[in-house]
Amino acid sequence: MIGSVLLLAFHFPPENHIASERPRRFYKYLPRFRYDVLVVTASAQAGMDPQKNVVCVADEARSKWAHPWSFALRTLFKPFVRKDSLRWAVASYEAAARLILENRVCAIVSTSPPIISNVVAGLLKKRYGIAWLADFRDPIVGNPGRSRSKVSRLRDAIVERWSFRHANIVIANTDAALEMWKRTYPHSAAKMHVIWNGFDREDSLGPLPLPQRGYRLLSHVGGMPIVRYPGLVLSSLRRLVHHGHLSRESFRVRLVGPLEEGWARDPSLVAELVRWGCLEYDGRMIPKKEAEQEMASADSLLLLDWLSESGATQVPAKLFEYVRIGRPILAVTTRGSPAERLLQRSGIPYCSIYPDDRAEDIDQKILHFLSVPTEPVVANEWFWKEFDAVPQTQRLASLIASVESCHHETQPCLEGA
Repeated sequence: MIGSVLLLAFHFPPENHIASERPRRFYKYLPRFRYDVLVVTASAQAGMDPQKNVVCVADEARSKWAHPWSFALRTLFKPFVRKDSLRWAVASYEAAARLILENRVCAIVSTSPPIISNVVAGLLKKRYGIAWLADFRDPIVGNPGRSRSKVSRLRDAIVERWSFRHANIVIANTDAALEMWKRTYPHSAAKMHVIWNGFDREDSLGPLPLPQRGYRLLSHVGGMPIVRYPGLVLSSLRRLVHHGHLSRESFRVRLVGPLEEGWARDPSLVAELVRWGCLEYDGRMIPKKEAEQEMASADSLLLLDWLSESGATQVPAKLFEYVRIGRPILAVTTRGSPAERLLQRSGIPYCSIYPDDRAEDIDQKILHFLSVPTEPVVANEWFWKEFDAVPQTQRLASLIASVESCHHETQPCLEGA
């Protein structure tokens, strides 16, 4: 092995969280490219075979704040990160420092959110002089899921600017996010790169035979934050029923997964569709395998893009699962978004609904979508090559090697103490 990479990942398997999948793929495949991976995470490792080199620092691991900088950390980040991630920051810094002193660590990779993992990585780089790669699963500034208060926006901008200044490599997960950053931070453009989200070919996932039912099932599988409310689709379906273009018995929308408090912005709309028997949800977090079965046995799949003020810059991670299943996808997104461009090139049948569409245009799109055959379609070769976890991890390994060699010019990797 060349050396060890320290991966700071708040979310990590076996935690049933979509954010654990990207670091899992890096952890699994980096050894193929001659890097051991040491992980510091908040995800409990109990109840499964212990994973090699994975250190769990539980949220409740620290009840007291012993470090002199802990008060400043809490004061700075309390308005816009969870309390548990703050506790984790202090304990994970200590755990990571021990790993650095005990191993030949040549690079630190932090994956966020929560953004506190970037702060911990930056502090470790400052203390030990080890190259730092900041992997952003979501942008910080302009992220619609973050607080919109002036104070929080200012602090988001400070943390993002600090990360871009001090990280050796900054990784976006879409080309749209990358271009946005290059416009915002032109002096850091040379250190910016993109590694898309993707999938692991070794994870078996594909369509299941559809059960006999007298309606067409449209499923959204995964957590639904308030910024991903399916109101455009639900409102259209209600209109189509009221105007006699659809019968209540001909379709059903199923929302599978946890729902953020306040997700139903129009409670009367939701209540009416539920009363008709056209909308189902219970807000439960279900095991990954059960969620995959829900996707694989739906007639069609609903994708709700995460829109920012300047348009969509991300690709919902579930899209890579949807495309592998191959049944029609109804996407609520913006024109030319990364998600829409991926769908266009994948070869999978889909329909896009845009926030600025007229109501009558949305109704026509949905009527047409509900007539599309449900026979699964295999995505084209471009999709399978572009988003495979192995070449994506190879790209990460190349980036690590590029900053590791530069780092060696000034200071070698730390040898075990």
